[in-house]
Amino acid sequence: MYLRGSALLPLARESSTEVFSSYGTVIWLPDLDEWAEGIAGVLAPNGRFVLVEFHPFAMCFDEKWSLTYPYGGGTPVTEPRGVGDYVADSADLILPGAEGNGVENFENPFPSCEFNWSISEVLGALRRAGLTLESFDEYPYANGWQGFEEMAELGGKRWGVPAGRPEIPLMYSLSVRLAD
Repeated sequence: MYLRGSALLPLARESSTEVFSSYGTVIWLPDLDEWAEGIAGVLAPNGRFVLVEFHPFAMCFDEKWSLTYPYGGGTPVTEPRGVGDYVADSADLILPGAEGNGVENFENPFPSCEFNWSISEVLGALRRAGLTLESFDEYPYANGWQGFEEMAELGGKRWGVPAGRPEIPLMYSLSVRLAD
């Protein structure tokens, strides 16, 4: 299965035993129930959905570690500067040693709209869609994302909270299963 925006696009007409989504998916979704129903709709009986995502509590802070945005509620937050070229910024993660894509000083002329859903809102939508929680974990690091000033490099392209600041979760993972 392939996630695109808020829609699941099946690569085949059959149900899937596994569906996966990662980093930066949930924040773009205006309707978690529709998303969760789409996941449940493509899973085979006893199929599993796995999500690895940036933690919504971390998304309450601006790049200077100032508590700025609300936690949860799905209230849209508009960023006038839009989204940067994070694909080009991640080129070395995708293809180690790769040169840039030739785009320099990229500025997006279009605003973006993000939705900071709480953990309970994500889990609630999955539960309402008939999915059962198997596992849930939080991590004090972010893989490949240096979204705040002075993040501590932890090795292996992982970044953490700067020294001297209280540790907070920067990512989480969960696994849910569709009943037989």
